[in-house]
Amino acid sequence: MTLILSQSIELFPMPVFGKVEQPITSTQSGRVQAMASFWPAQFYDPNCQAILVPGHSVTIVGRQGIHLLVVPSGDRLPTISRSRHPLARLRSLLFG
Repeated sequence: MTLILSQSIELFPMPVFGKVEQPITSTQSGRVQAMASFWPAQFYDPNCQAILVPGHSVTIVGRQGIHLLVVPSGDRLPTISRSRHPLARLRSLLFG
């Protein structure tokens, strides 16, 4: 049996809020607490130069594999174009 892991980015339709548990930098993944659990996390924007320390609030905008994709709270959130929205494919199949 072959296991194929997808590393594509999935943006969430609504942001989720979390709190940093282990530092996150542009070169180092960290850990956040969100949705009643702890998750590995990295910046959504790989060019983000912020350093997030434990206790800092973050906005979770998606995931890549098991890593949550975060932006520092207060930063501008990414937008999902209608054509890239996760439901766009389903909409196009149903409504043409």
